[in-house]
Amino acid sequence: MISGINDSSAAQQLRPSAPPPPPKGQQTSLTDEQTQTLQSVLEQYDADSLTSEDATSIVEQLKSEGIEPGKALESALSSAGFDAKQIGELAGLGEGKPQRSLPDTATFEVTA
Repeated sequence: MISGINDSSAAQQLRPSAPPPPPKGQQTSLTDEQTQTLQSVLEQYDADSLTSEDATSIVEQLKSEGIEPGKALESALSSAGFDAKQIGELAGLGEGKPQRSLPDTATFEVTA
């Protein structure tokens, strides 16, 4: 018979002390500190007249404060009258690296 399996100290060692954080971009809510930081950042801008420079600055400030993009940030931005998608687009996020266009005469060979 194995006696070590029922040992409470062994069971405690196997149990994590806290649940792991949610996957990146899936944080369900911002902390109070993050919410205050967000409000502090957004009060510098007018949601109705954002420029790409403004959006880039917002993104950089949030990133430097450790506020990750995700549903929680999108919701908080919306509550403050800002559109997360618009900020991302103005800041040039999601565009990736510019791709070289292929010349009109490009051909491809498919082999099996």
